[in-house]
Amino acid sequence: MRNVWTVAAGLMLFVAAAGLLWATAPSFRPACQPLASGDSVACSTIDGFPIGQFQSECSPQSATCLDSQTIAALDARDRGHPPIVRVRRYGIDLGRTCPSGSRCLATGGLTIFVFDLADGSRHAIGVSCAGIGPCSAVPQYDGPWG
Repeated sequence: MRNVWTVAAGLMLFVAAAGLLWATAPSFRPACQPLASGDSVACSTIDGFPIGQFQSECSPQSATCLDSQTIAALDARDRGHPPIVRVRRYGIDLGRTCPSGSRCLATGGLTIFVFDLADGSRHAIGVSCAGIGPCSAVPQYDGPWG
Protein backbone atom coordinates (compact mmCIF):
# COMPACT_ATOMS: atom_id res chain seq x y z
CA MET A 1 0.00 0.00 0.00
CA ARG A 2 2.90 2.31 0.76
CA ASN A 3 4.22 1.88 -2.82
CA VAL A 4 0.84 2.93 -4.24
CA TRP A 5 0.95 6.17 -2.24
CA THR A 6 4.56 6.80 -3.25
CA VAL A 7 3.73 6.31 -6.93
CA ALA A 8 0.64 8.52 -6.63
CA ALA A 9 2.62 11.27 -4.91
CA GLY A 10 5.35 11.06 -7.55
CA LEU A 11 2.77 11.23 -10.33
CA MET A 12 1.14 14.29 -8.73
CA LEU A 13 4.53 16.01 -8.49
CA PHE A 14 5.23 15.25 -12.14
CA VAL A 15 1.86 16.65 -13.24
CA ALA A 16 2.35 19.79 -11.12
CA ALA A 17 5.85 20.35 -12.51
CA ALA A 18 4.65 19.84 -16.09
CA GLY A 19 1.81 22.31 -15.52
CA LEU A 20 4.20 24.88 -14.08
CA LEU A 21 6.56 24.51 -17.03
CA TRP A 22 3.68 24.87 -19.48
CA ALA A 23 2.32 27.97 -17.70
CA THR A 24 5.71 29.70 -17.60
CA ALA A 25 6.99 28.56 -21.00
CA PRO A 26 8.48 31.37 -23.08
CA SER A 27 6.25 32.56 -25.87
CA PHE A 28 6.40 35.09 -28.68
CA ARG A 29 4.81 38.43 -27.81
CA PRO A 30 3.01 40.38 -30.55
CA ALA A 31 3.29 44.14 -30.86
CA CYS A 32 0.78 46.05 -28.73
CA GLN A 33 -2.31 47.40 -30.48
CA PRO A 34 -4.84 49.54 -28.53
CA LEU A 35 -8.14 47.68 -28.21
CA ALA A 36 -10.22 50.86 -28.22
CA SER A 37 -9.80 53.64 -30.71
CA GLY A 38 -8.79 56.84 -29.01
CA ASP A 39 -7.03 55.08 -26.12
CA SER A 40 -3.91 57.23 -25.92
CA VAL A 41 -2.56 55.33 -22.90
CA ALA A 42 -2.45 51.75 -24.23
CA CYS A 43 0.83 50.92 -25.98
CA SER A 44 2.57 54.02 -24.60
CA THR A 45 5.23 54.54 -21.95
CA ILE A 46 4.46 56.41 -18.74
CA ASP A 47 7.10 56.86 -16.04
CA GLY A 48 9.12 54.10 -17.72
CA PHE A 49 6.29 51.55 -17.63
CA PRO A 50 5.49 49.96 -21.01
CA ILE A 51 1.71 50.24 -20.90
CA GLY A 52 -0.18 47.36 -22.51
CA GLN A 53 -3.89 46.70 -22.91
CA PHE A 54 -6.65 48.42 -20.93
CA GLN A 55 -8.19 46.17 -18.26
CA SER A 56 -10.56 48.33 -16.22
CA GLU A 57 -11.27 51.72 -14.73
CA CYS A 58 -11.00 52.17 -10.97
CA SER A 59 -12.40 54.66 -8.55
CA PRO A 60 -9.58 56.36 -6.59
CA GLN A 61 -11.52 55.45 -3.44
CA SER A 62 -12.09 51.80 -4.45
CA ALA A 63 -10.44 49.09 -2.41
CA THR A 64 -11.59 46.45 -4.91
CA CYS A 65 -9.50 47.70 -7.84
CA LEU A 66 -6.42 49.17 -6.17
CA ASP A 67 -5.15 49.18 -2.63
CA SER A 68 -3.72 51.81 -0.32
CA GLN A 69 -0.12 50.79 -1.08
CA THR A 70 -0.59 51.72 -4.76
CA ILE A 71 -1.67 55.26 -3.93
CA ALA A 72 0.99 55.43 -1.17
CA ALA A 73 3.66 54.54 -3.76
CA LEU A 74 2.42 57.36 -6.01
CA ASP A 75 2.39 59.77 -3.04
CA ALA A 76 5.93 58.75 -2.03
CA ARG A 77 7.38 58.99 -5.54
CA ASP A 78 5.55 62.15 -6.64
CA ARG A 79 5.20 64.13 -3.41
CA GLY A 80 2.64 66.91 -3.54
CA HIS A 81 1.05 65.69 -6.79
CA PRO A 82 -2.29 67.23 -7.80
CA PRO A 83 -5.47 65.37 -6.82
CA ILE A 84 -6.26 62.08 -8.61
CA VAL A 85 -9.10 62.47 -11.10
CA ARG A 86 -9.12 59.06 -12.80
CA VAL A 87 -7.41 55.68 -12.36
CA ARG A 88 -7.16 53.00 -15.05
CA ARG A 89 -5.65 49.54 -14.84
CA TYR A 90 -3.51 48.20 -17.69
CA GLY A 91 -1.44 45.12 -18.38
CA ILE A 92 2.23 45.32 -19.31
CA ASP A 93 3.22 45.45 -22.99
CA LEU A 94 5.46 42.39 -23.25
CA GLY A 95 5.87 42.98 -26.98
CA ARG A 96 8.10 45.96 -26.16
CA THR A 97 9.80 44.55 -23.09
CA CYS A 98 11.22 41.47 -24.78
CA PRO A 99 13.82 41.52 -27.57
CA SER A 100 12.24 41.66 -31.02
CA GLY A 101 11.69 38.26 -32.62
CA SER A 102 12.76 36.37 -29.50
CA ARG A 103 10.92 34.25 -27.02
CA CYS A 104 10.12 35.96 -23.75
CA LEU A 105 9.54 34.65 -20.27
CA ALA A 106 7.87 37.11 -17.92
CA THR A 107 7.91 36.12 -14.30
CA GLY A 108 5.07 37.13 -12.06
CA GLY A 109 2.18 39.37 -12.87
CA LEU A 110 2.63 43.11 -13.26
CA THR A 111 -0.41 45.35 -13.42
CA ILE A 112 0.06 49.03 -14.17
CA PHE A 113 -2.18 51.69 -12.69
CA VAL A 114 -2.31 54.95 -14.64
CA PHE A 115 -3.32 58.00 -12.62
CA ASP A 116 -4.79 61.03 -14.40
CA LEU A 117 -4.21 64.06 -12.19
CA ALA A 118 -6.12 67.34 -11.90
CA ASP A 119 -3.36 69.26 -13.72
CA GLY A 120 -3.72 67.03 -16.80
CA SER A 121 -0.56 64.99 -16.13
CA ARG A 122 -0.40 61.18 -15.98
CA HIS A 123 1.65 58.97 -13.71
CA ALA A 124 1.99 55.19 -13.48
CA ILE A 125 2.62 52.78 -10.61
CA GLY A 126 3.02 49.03 -11.08
CA VAL A 127 1.74 46.32 -8.79
CA SER A 128 3.67 43.08 -8.85
CA CYS A 129 2.03 39.85 -7.75
CA ALA A 130 4.77 37.28 -8.15
CA GLY A 131 4.79 33.88 -6.53
CA ILE A 132 2.88 33.08 -3.38
CA GLY A 133 3.83 36.25 -1.49
CA PRO A 134 1.69 39.34 -1.18
CA CYS A 135 1.45 41.87 -4.00
CA SER A 136 3.65 44.94 -3.76
CA ALA A 137 3.69 48.38 -5.37
CA VAL A 138 6.49 49.04 -7.87
CA PRO A 139 7.28 52.76 -8.28
CA GLN A 140 9.55 52.22 -11.31
CA TYR A 141 9.90 49.64 -14.06
CA ASP A 142 13.16 47.68 -14.09
CA GLY A 143 12.41 45.19 -16.88
CA PRO A 144 10.53 41.90 -17.03
CA TRP A 145 12.95 40.27 -14.58
CA GLY A 146 13.69 43.39 -12.50
